Amino acid sequence: MLKILASGALVGALLAVSTQEARAQVEEHHAAGYVVNARGDTLRGWLDVPRFATEHGIHFSATEGGPAQKLTTQQVRAFGLQDGRQLVRRAIPNGAGANGQAPDSATVFVQQVVMGAASLYRYDFGPANPGLRLVEPGETVLFFVSTSGRTLVPLRRASYPAVLGALLKDCPAVANEARTVRFAEAALADLCLRYNTQCHAGTPSRDQRARPDPANPSRLRLSLRAGAQRSLVYLSESEEFERSHTVAGTSPLLSAELRWGRLRSAWSLALGLQYATQKSTTTHTAAAYAGTTNAGEILDIGSSLRLHSLQLPYVVYYAFGRGPVQPYLGVGASLGVNWGAEFASRALAFTPVAPYSFRQDVATTTTKSEGLQLSYGGLARAGVRLPRVAGVGPLLELHYAYGQHHQQRPVLGAGNPTSQTWGLSLGLEFH
Repeated sequence: MLKILASGALVGALLAVSTQEARAQVEEHHAAGYVVNARGDTLRGWLDVPRFATEHGIHFSATEGGPAQKLTTQQVRAFGLQDGRQLVRRAIPNGAGANGQAPDSATVFVQQVVMGAASLYRYDFGPANPGLRLVEPGETVLFFVSTSGRTLVPLRRASYPAVLGALLKDCPAVANEARTVRFAEAALADLCLRYNTQCHAGTPSRDQRARPDPANPSRLRLSLRAGAQRSLVYLSESEEFERSHTVAGTSPLLSAELRWGRLRSAWSLALGLQYATQKSTTTHTAAAYAGTTNAGEILDIGSSLRLHSLQLPYVVYYAFGRGPVQPYLGVGASLGVNWGAEFASRALAFTPVAPYSFRQDVATTTTKSEGLQLSYGGLARAGVRLPRVAGVGPLLELHYAYGQHHQQRPVLGAGNPTSQTWGLSLGLEFH
């Protein structure tokens, strides 16, 4: 039992980690904002900004959902988002120059975190960036400080306290704090703000860190689904009920789900409750024995296996587009219980019809498993969310699941059942 629980926990942990990695690497911030083009014109509209804006570029559209234009550092001087973030095009040093020459530089988008007598900038770059020699392998964030509008000075993890102390030396109290400040955006920003307010109060200072985005709140949505599924339940250790001899059965499916996500994010997480009956039959036949009144008759001796299942699926969804019709994909894991496993076995039997005369018939023996059995597995979904009416949106979904069912007393004495299910659901999602 502990091994089963550990396996289920491991699946959930790996899924959570992969979700966070996917969000960090793929998700774009979609919001209203502005761009300042190369000519100095300010254009307002909607921006899609990936984390690594320099490598991937940004996408600008004049209206939400309208045609988008990809823009790079060659076409944009600066851009800003409604959460307060502002990014500007700057040339940053790119390590030491060769043969005693001046250090080379790279033109990138940097975020203005603090502006004032001491300004702090943040640069996000891809971990595979081949040309940036200022950072250690695996790092994806670099901070810069400039004082009185001078050149951007990089802060390296190994030497940043000494660099900050030298840059802020005209303010001894703050320069002393630089020796112990953490190498993190919040701590570095607070240090620069204290320098600006304590020692350069006459110079305007602004905190330009991102504010909570009121236009992109989180939402919790409830959906109810009903449908039908085909289920294949088999026993790998049973010759009679092995997969090649098993035929899928059809049964109804009912589920409820709570889905959480940001209003303008393509990603969302869901936790559900799902009930279904899983059943399968086997394809075995036999001929009535010679000497019986129906000798040679082909009789169906196929067996059946049926169980009830209650699952807690955990699903990560990704939606395509932001229009009223929204296709989506989902992957996840499930943990649940089964009960009422019932095995109906059919075998040949003799039925007397007259003295010394017998007919070959089929007798059914039913075996039931009592108690609850733990199950776990993986799942995949593909569907489409349709336009909402009065806050209720229909959805259509195809789904597939694979599960392992662990019984304390196997119903056939031949190992634990494995199941594969696939089906179609219709549902309503309440916004």
